[in-house]
Amino acid sequence: MIKTQNLIIIIIFFFCSTLILFSKEIRLKVDPEFRIDETNYNKQLIIEDHSYMDLFNKFTKSYNYSMILREKIIKKLYLITKKNDFDIDILKRCIELTKEIKFNKISVPFLVRKTYYENNEVLIIYFVWGINSNDFAHYCYYVIDYKKNNILFADSCL
Repeated sequence: MIKTQNLIIIIIFFFCSTLILFSKEIRLKVDPEFRIDETNYNKQLIIEDHSYMDLFNKFTKSYNYSMILREKIIKKLYLITKKNDFDIDILKRCIELTKEIKFNKISVPFLVRKTYYENNEVLIIYFVWGINSNDFAHYCYYVIDYKKNNILFADSCL
């Protein structure tokens, strides 16, 4: 028979474990986004599409770059991706494929779109980047066929 004192300890342990498990909430001024749409883009449509600019502008006005910030934003992006029932490992692989997330590179993903490009299912990954930490005001994006692990198109503001 379990003593009352042991039962209380077990209940407290369970409660604390549950709090830790569900305390993955990461608070940011501006959250990255994961969007899903059915548009079938081509090169011209991608170049003409500026639907990411509002979020880009919020990021550049809200943040000064740091490695800690980048890690928080990426973790938040993974949580949002998971909530959208998309495989986080696929997103990680695609981000690595871009080579934007290197230790010494000033670059942060702020938007991922699951969509189509020339009839291929793709992720379009948008990054805000800078030449140095005081110049965190540029963007680039990659159109990635995530099933074939292939970059189909990329562009930048420069």
